[in-house]
Amino acid sequence: MSATVIWSHGKDASPWGAKSRRMAEMCRQLEVEFDFVDYQDLNDMPDAPERRVDRLLERCGKVPGPLVLAGSSMGGYVSLCAAMQVRPLGVFALAPAVYLPGYVRQEFADVPCPVEIVHGWRDEVVPAANALRLAEILRCSLHLVPDGHRLSASVERLAFWFMMFVEDVVRRGGPCDPPQGLEAFAPSSGGPCSCG
Repeated sequence: MSATVIWSHGKDASPWGAKSRRMAEMCRQLEVEFDFVDYQDLNDMPDAPERRVDRLLERCGKVPGPLVLAGSSMGGYVSLCAAMQVRPLGVFALAPAVYLPGYVRQEFADVPCPVEIVHGWRDEVVPAANALRLAEILRCSLHLVPDGHRLSASVERLAFWFMMFVEDVVRRGGPCDPPQGLEAFAPSSGGPCSCG
């Protein structure tokens, strides 16, 4: 497979946490490149989310070939925002920081590619209701797990879903409009919402 996954970490995380290391392993199995953007120097900036979007867009412009964007928390928000400009093959978002005060973008209906979300029912930072709202707007796959914001008890599950998602969007070979209507089914989960 010829594509690159670009990982965007969360606000207080590093680029090489447990989730990103596991996803990098999945990419090696798929023969997909795994890249990341380090945002740690932006943590204390008042406009950190939007600065991160700019940095990700800059990185995307330097990577040849098809892209898949992936991110956790603020990194999920950043990936969704960037997707509206770079049209990647897809976005894989872990506990994306959407519909929170202080974030410029509050509308995501224009994301032009498949999206898959993993979110914890016990998320203490971004309510699960926010992920449900996003999934309903995008008509995308949503995996709700009995976990908190860091999804630390769900790494193996999310790595499996990530691998299936990347394999699917790379095989399709290009961005497409997300499925419309509740009757549309996302291939990586069997339905518009997968709770498990």
